[in-house]
Amino acid sequence: MTGGRQELDLLTHPWISVMDLRSGEAREVGLIELFDRAEELHLAHSGLEGVVVFRLIAALYDAAAGPTTTAQWDRAWTAPALDTAPILAYFEQWQDRFDVFHPEYPFLQCAAVTRPTQSVGVLNISRYGRGGGFFDGRLARGVDEHPPMTPVHAFLAALVMLGYDVAGMKTPHPDDPRGKAGNRVGMLAQVTHAHFTISGTVKDMLLLSLPPAPRTPGDTPAWERPSPGPAHAARPITGRLDLLTWPSRRVRLFPGPDGAVRKVGFYPGDRSVQRTWDEIAEIDPMTAWIRQQKPGRSMKPGKLFPVSVVASHGSERVGAAAKLLTNFGHCAALDHVLAACERGVLLPEQVVTATLAHVTHTDPKKSLLQGVHVQHAPLGVAGELARVEERAVLDKMASGVARVRSELAELHARVTGRPHAPALLRDLSGEWAEVVLTEDRAGALVDLREALLVEIDDVLMARNSLLNHEQRARVEAERRRLRGLVRDALDQRVPEVVGTQ
Repeated sequence: MTGGRQELDLLTHPWISVMDLRSGEAREVGLIELFDRAEELHLAHSGLEGVVVFRLIAALYDAAAGPTTTAQWDRAWTAPALDTAPILAYFEQWQDRFDVFHPEYPFLQCAAVTRPTQSVGVLNISRYGRGGGFFDGRLARGVDEHPPMTPVHAFLAALVMLGYDVAGMKTPHPDDPRGKAGNRVGMLAQVTHAHFTISGTVKDMLLLSLPPAPRTPGDTPAWERPSPGPAHAARPITGRLDLLTWPSRRVRLFPGPDGAVRKVGFYPGDRSVQRTWDEIAEIDPMTAWIRQQKPGRSMKPGKLFPVSVVASHGSERVGAAAKLLTNFGHCAALDHVLAACERGVLLPEQVVTATLAHVTHTDPKKSLLQGVHVQHAPLGVAGELARVEERAVLDKMASGVARVRSELAELHARVTGRPHAPALLRDLSGEWAEVVLTEDRAGALVDLREALLVEIDDVLMARNSLLNHEQRARVEAERRRLRGLVRDALDQRVPEVVGTQ
């Protein structure tokens, strides 16, 4: 507490969950220690909280000391630790802007919000859009008032809400002349986030996920700007620092005398004038996209769409990030990683791991959350990712597996009238990891093929006793066809894959 007011200094107060490789302990650190020991710390936040915390850390590093050229990046990568001198100088320059409860510059909040409007429960993801896809246990107990949050918990929840809040009409600030407005979803709720790592340390994640680039003229993170006024606005995104710290809502946390947060102020925030996904993809390197192929136009790509971790039938896509390895995939961070592989800066045996994260909604207007999807999976070893032909093989195999499982789920639903196939599909992430990583690629493909064949039998035979003779004959014919698809997807790739090793 400073001068009779509550204080939460993000520079020194422990709020970032990490695994300390030196001590082997899980604990919390502030921003100064995080950057000072970035080569020894793993981020330990999970789910969407892990995404928004990393993106905030990335924005801080990019603003303070991010490499601007490939040569600078190569030196930073091979150095044993981050160069903290410019980072500490930056923190000293802006030190008054990192207090969550600062009276004039509350971090990532709006100082013009001077009165609370809602319970802190508005920050609970289960209550976005008045609840929907997520069950809140308090409902069963008849509890209406949300329990207080600690300052750190409330701040982390506010970060998630700024990124992933749902769309809908929001009551404006009393001093907002624009009146009631329909706010779009948070900036992250419309895209698929992607970041990459090798060792899992903060240093690796930052350098692999942020391509070197000079700061765009006029681009600033939120804390370098004056606190936003009460009126929501439509304005252009000035660059990736602006986008990574975009004020999608006017929000402010109000701590009580005991420090706990029970109330918040909450109003509509800014809307970007960039309306297409191509424009967002150009600015945000940590987003993952697929260009839709236009029917009848050979290999000519079309518009960008976010990569999905979840297939149309509801199960998780195996090796979803492999779709980014072809000309139809787009992710600036991954392009940067692959270029480092090709230059030989990443050692050939180092394993690149991809994290993809996105949300789904119950309706086209994105007014209710349906699901949160985060996938961590090995993308490949650097030596193989350096080769275009190997990247194409990985994409073909992942696409083949996806097609088999999609057709299997659709067949099950069509024959039985009960679309429960996703619950019957197995977790094949282990088999896929072996295909990507093992030196015995042919043997790993055999294991994956056998797992898919067993899955086909399990799903199609699950309700076989309920089918009539004609239905059973049709299912058996489809079973043979699906087994053929498995052979086409994997078996015919083996000689090609082995030949590239």
